[in-house]
Amino acid sequence: MALKSSEGASLRDKMKEANTLSLSLSEESIKMPPDTAKLQQLQTQAMELQKTVLAEMQALQAVK
Repeated sequence: MALKSSEGASLRDKMKEANTLSLSLSEESIKMPPDTAKLQQLQTQAMELQKTVLAEMQALQAVK
């Protein structure tokens, strides 16, 4: 599936953000003691971002 420049850029940006969130989540989880409130916040952000990426990918597939 060929993506227009703006579509590809949007997905790339969201995937970069997801990777950054994953790294932050990993770093926070190995702290002693871990900040459970921060962990919960990062997990929530990651799940919301994942939903957004999935919705964009499904919308792109529907256009195909």
